[in-house]
Amino acid sequence: MHFHYFFASLLYFIIKPSVFADCPASSIASQNSGNSFCFQLFQIELEFVQAVRACNDLNGNLASICDAFTNEQLRNAAFNSFLQYDDKDFWLGLMNNGSNIWNWKDPSINCTYRNWVNGGPSTNGNCAAISISTGKWSSSDCNIRKPFICSVPQIIPKVDKCPYDYVYFDKTGFCYKKIFNKTFGEAIDACLYEGAKLVSIHSDEENQFLILFNSIGYPVYVGKTTWIGLQYSNHVWNWVDGTNFNYTSKYGFFDQQYNNTCAYLWPDPWNGNNGWKYNGAWENGWNCSMPNRSAICKMSPPN
Repeated sequence: MHFHYFFASLLYFIIKPSVFADCPASSIASQNSGNSFCFQLFQIELEFVQAVRACNDLNGNLASICDAFTNEQLRNAAFNSFLQYDDKDFWLGLMNNGSNIWNWKDPSINCTYRNWVNGGPSTNGNCAAISISTGKWSSSDCNIRKPFICSVPQIIPKVDKCPYDYVYFDKTGFCYKKIFNKTFGEAIDACLYEGAKLVSIHSDEENQFLILFNSIGYPVYVGKTTWIGLQYSNHVWNWVDGTNFNYTSKYGFFDQQYNNTCAYLWPDPWNGNNGWKYNGAWENGWNCSMPNRSAICKMSPPN
């Protein structure tokens, strides 16, 4: 084992416990004190361009690596998450622009750190992947499907404005809490008991926040999604908290093919063909009287 690789591994485990950040559910904080973002791992395998788009949809980017410390953090995280699926490497946010000049897909990144196997990229492809076993980078065919890691913003600040177990989102000024294994009616009642309402959503920012807040980071089936407070009655959809129905998810609201009168959010891709298209979308394909994985309560901060 090379000394610099051993040193990076050792440093990672020495410093890791002392670094904290507020990150979305199922993501990990950057352990580099100079970074203010989180890393979210996705076991679903996508082509490079699809992975870039998926990260962009989360207000993030395919992960960039600017130092040996971050390289080892992501290699270690991938080792713990991806190897069980027999993956050997994962996408890195680095791409050849066609002139053998490799640039990060994140436009805010301009670092020169590289960790190529054999000292430089090969001619095997124009997109970079990182080995789970060694942490070394290699060029790969962009059309191959691989797991990936996004860098996403820290959008869930923990502040004292909200009751215990709630989180505050400054873009809306509301507090949010996850509850689990409830039917639609039970979720409404549980939120009311808390002095809250089953969540209404009124902007792309709020929808994106709830995706990150609820994502578990891998493909799921219906029934492992998240109830939102949208209910069909008198031939129209309305929010149960009485607010105006003035927004629908930019990823779609698939309400035409089912007769259920309640809606849920897909915080993760569907575990099926073309699964990513449902990520972030709303749907009414689950029986309202059946428990769902989670639901979100929403309240104004107490005075």
